[in-house]
Formats: sequence, structure tokens, C-alpha cells
Amino acid sequence: MKNIIYTALALSAIFVASCKKDTLQPVQKELIPGDIHEIIDTLSGPVTVNTTLTRTTFLSGLVYVKPGITLTINPGVTIKCSSYGDRYLFDYNLSDVSYMKGTLLIEKGAKLISNGTPAAPIVWTSDKPAVFRRPGDWGGIVILGNAPITSSFGEVSNSYIGLGQFRVQPDARYGGPDSTDNSGSITYNRIEYGGGILLFDMEFGDSEGITSLNLCGVGSNTTIHHVEVANSFSDGFHFLGGTVNTHHLISFNSRDEDFSFDEGFNGKLQFIVGYKFDFREGVDGTSMIEVQNNDRGQQYAGRTKTNPFIVNATLIGGERDFGRPPVKFKSCVYVKDRGLIRLVNSIVIPYGVPSLLTSTPSSYPSFFLPKTATDASVVFRNLFAPASPNIIFKDVDDRDTKEGHDYTLAPDNALKEQFVVNENTFVAWAPNLKLGAKLEPLSGSPALKGGINLAAYGFVGTSQRGAVTSNDVWTNKSWISFERSPF
Repeated sequence: MKNIIYTALALSAIFVASCKKDTLQPVQKELIPGDIHEIIDTLSGPVTVNTTLTRTTFLSGLVYVKPGITLTINPGVTIKCSSYGDRYLFDYNLSDVSYMKGTLLIEKGAKLISNGTPAAPIVWTSDKPAVFRRPGDWGGIVILGNAPITSSFGEVSNSYIGLGQFRVQPDARYGGPDSTDNSGSITYNRIEYGGGILLFDMEFGDSEGITSLNLCGVGSNTTIHHVEVANSFSDGFHFLGGTVNTHHLISFNSRDEDFSFDEGFNGKLQFIVGYKFDFREGVDGTSMIEVQNNDRGQQYAGRTKTNPFIVNATLIGGERDFGRPPVKFKSCVYVKDRGLIRLVNSIVIPYGVPSLLTSTPSSYPSFFLPKTATDASVVFRNLFAPASPNIIFKDVDDRDTKEGHDYTLAPDNALKEQFVVNENTFVAWAPNLKLGAKLEPLSGSPALKGGINLAAYGFVGTSQRGAVTSNDVWTNKSWISFERSPF
């Protein structure tokens, strides 16, 4: 299972074209000795006119695209994001976003068109030479949409918390009434070494971190597919409310959650991979999938709960633990704070993660409801390869570690029996799944059958299980990198 061939994509094409932007200028950027000097463009501050990036571009600090404006990135372009790591808030004006780590913010009403191709992906990475890149070198991509959300206090809009204490100029609010909102298109993108804290705040402590790809109130007319997040210091993908539907996503070796759902998100995901190698000290807790209704676990009358519909996922837990007792790590799938989940036709392999699925008291009863019930969590026709007989847990309460809670888990055989009733299959150990080097099912694999065709629900119809099917080995394409960070 762990014999994926690690490959790094080397972009060799030279892109020469023109671009239109008053703050987009050719510069000679001095790189660390040993790297080849190159002429690149720099993007900084507010983007106030429609702009197209046609060649390697340096993303300097917080760049924000204003409402009504479209930022377009051509296939094959590399975005090198500023990795300022020694900046402190008391040194600089809090409103000066140029001192932040590189981060792109798409304001509500703006669009990002970032469409690569399998042969010419768009790559977002650190501005450091390859051998020095680390998880968290830069921030991430934040898209603010106008689709429905439910904040922790019941509001229909919210401010993106990842900007922390900064008094920044952009409008960081997201959420609204338009479930079909269109914030643009992201296809064949690789986002690597992001998920960093923008600046260290000496007065308040660490500022909030930026998830590598943040989809905040993003609507169903937004296109997102064939996207990889690799070596993120934070979450891979974070869905904060909204209704966007996505497919063919990889979160590879992220330090925190691979896929996090919050604030009333209701959307569909198909063919997604969460793949971890080990657990590193400094991460408070991690899951492949985490679902919560909102940060305070509140439910408001007439408002939808967080309820992602996830079909054909492959989730692989880390094997080794560096510096953390295993109980600190929540679960492969962690459902809490009145959140719900629909997980179908998927493969879950915990390896070193102590729990395959864990729920908290406010979400736990939803797993026992009939599959057609509005408030039901449906876990159906999946393949589970647990490492021990005690792999389904119930957390003792809904408190987060920020409140001193240490994830006190109790094995729960009743929920395991419910999963058997729902036609999930428990396999004795991972090799019995007979998956290939790219997670594809080989001859005799139980993943080749046993799923349910969900074409009627808007998914690609298949009875195979897992993110990679025998007729779509999409993980074998050159736009994907399985290069693991040594840090």
C-alpha cells in the first residue's frame, strides 16, 4: 500500500506572453545561490483590473482580487509565493499586507480562473529553492463566495478568520443567499508547501493559520476538480459553508485535516484521496475527514447542518507517530458538533490512526437513524481495513482541545454493528484490498465491486469502491506529485 512511486513534476516549457495589470511588473528576483536566476512577474496588493498571468509569477504578501474582477492564470504557470518567516507584528504596520506570507484572497463577487491541463498544470509553491521548501512556507488560496452558510452565532455571513489580528484592507466576508454562486474555476492545480501562519503575533501569539485551499461560501456554479494539495502545514481543503461540488481531489501528507467541513456545508465530493505518512509533533490533532456543524456546535431553526456527500474516497492514515501519543489524533473520519456525513463507496485504512471513525455525543445518534431521515449520517457500502478490533469510537463530549479536552475515546461496538447492517465490509488487513501503486484496484480486489451506482444523485455512476477505479487511474498522471517533504 505504501509503495506509491514518488515523482516530481519538472516544468520545462517557457511561457512568453503579455499581461495586463498596473501592479504586475517584470522584476529580477534574487534567489538563493545555486538556483537559476529568472525573470518573473510580481503580483502584489489589490487586483483592481482584469488580469491574466502568463508566466512564472511571484505572489508578494496578501494579494486580494476586488469584486467584479477576474484573475486568470494560464496553463503551465508557476506561482511562487512569498515565504517571509521572520516578520513580527510589532515591527510593522498592521495594515501593511505586503509583509504577510504569500496568500491569494478572492473577494466575494470576484473570480479566479486557474485552469491548467494534465500536461501543463498550474503550480502554487514556495519561493524557496526546492531543497529548502517546507510545509507552511506560505499561506494559501482563499475564495469567498455568496452561497449560504451558518456561522457559529447563526449569521448568514462571516469574516474569514485566517487573517487573524491583521487590520487589512480587503473585504474578508463570505456567505449569502445564492447557492448557485460562481467564484470561478480551478482545474489541474497543484498547491504545495502552503498552510502557514501569515505572521507571528508577539502580543496575541500565533495568528490563525491559512488552509492551503479555503472554499468559503462557494456556490455550485464554481468549478473545482483535479486539484492536489501537497505537504500542507494545515488542512488540505477547508469547506466553510457553501454548496460547491468537487471531484478528483488529493490531499497528500497534510499535517492537519485532509478535508474539513464546517458552517453548514452541503455539497458533493467524488474521487478524493487523503494520504498521510506519519504524524509530526506540533499538530494538535488530525483526521482525514473532519465534520462539524460550526465552531460552537450550534444548530439554528430552519438552517441546514453541515452534511457533505462523499462518494468514492480513499483515506490512508499515517504509519508512524513522532512525539505525540496516538490518542491525540482524532480519527480517520471525525464527526462532531452536530455535524452529519454521507460516506459511500469508499475505502478507509487507518494504519497508525487509533480510530477508523469517531463521533461525539451531539452527532453520534445520527448514525442510527434510517438512511432516508433528514438528520441521518449515512455510512454505506464502504471498505474498512482496521488495524485492530477496536476501531469505532465515541468521544466523551464535544469540547475541543482548545478548551482542555484531550479526546477521551471509548470503543463503541454498537456503532460498528450498525455499519455492518449498512453493508460496510471490514477487511482483516490492508493488503487484502489488493490495491496497486497508484491506489487502483488490482485483479481480485474487493474494491472492484460492492458499491452502489449513484448516478441518479449527480455522481459518476460506478459500483467500484475507492477514489481510483480500474477505468480511471487518474493518480498516475504527471500533474500530481507524491514527493514527500523531509521536514
